[in-house]
Amino acid sequence: MPIPIPIPIPSMPMLEPSHPNPTHNKIQKQAAYNKKTKDQRPPAQQKKAKQKQD
Repeated sequence: MPIPIPIPIPSMPMLEPSHPNPTHNKIQKQAAYNKKTKDQRPPAQQKKAKQKQD
């Protein structure tokens, strides 16, 4: 995914559901996807860390 752009929008994907700029739409979708994966990743990393500590 070639969009490593830091997005200044915190978390308001419902503010502009259909932006006239398709690139902006793509970035917002990417941001939502990143947020999803970020939300899913930390627990797994914590589990791994706990297993290493044991």
